[in-house]
Amino acid sequence: MLDENVAKIVFAIGKNGPGGIVPLGTGFAIGKNILATAAHVVGVEAVDLVAVVSVQTLYNYQDTTINQVHNFPVSVKEHDAIRDISILEANSNVLPFVDKLVGTDSVSASSSVISLGFPHLNFGRLVLTAHQSNIGARVILGAGGIKTKHAILNTQTRPGQSGGPVFRAGTLDIIAMIMGSYVPGMAQGSISLGGIDPQTLHQTTHAISSEYILDMIK
Repeated sequence: MLDENVAKIVFAIGKNGPGGIVPLGTGFAIGKNILATAAHVVGVEAVDLVAVVSVQTLYNYQDTTINQVHNFPVSVKEHDAIRDISILEANSNVLPFVDKLVGTDSVSASSSVISLGFPHLNFGRLVLTAHQSNIGARVILGAGGIKTKHAILNTQTRPGQSGGPVFRAGTLDIIAMIMGSYVPGMAQGSISLGGIDPQTLHQTTHAISSEYILDMIK
């Protein structure tokens, strides 16, 4: 069970374009005007970004027939491409937030967790969705000579969920942030079916320890 009010801290991240808001991924508030998301969500040219307000509680119906959404501009405050973390700043907005970034040291393999995000956001589906799963393993990954702690979640994620928070079940402790499905780096002959890479259709999702988010805002 997850506190119903935790939905207030989770936002869809998008970019203003000629035809409206282009959906990118998920972000969550970690301070009164600060959000965290994955660096690959906002990309290198992180301009014209907005945070879209979704729902106030997880336990009511979400009306998908409503086309108008409330959003506010955000900008990149800190960007770590190696660890794949971006810190976003909202000007003059006071956001509800959770500041319990406890990291993956606080859990172990088989621990129960709940992640929040917007699966299929790339198709315009704005439905905040909770996924309950277990940690299958904790691993240390290396990139650019830097090691980082990750949790491997026994769940499948889809585009739009990247940047979403991962809570230790039954608490408001944020242990990690969703990065996305594992894809073999040296895969040959990759194909796409309906915009989906079949290699991502498995129950292996990486989430980076939230301790690195905390390091960026200290």
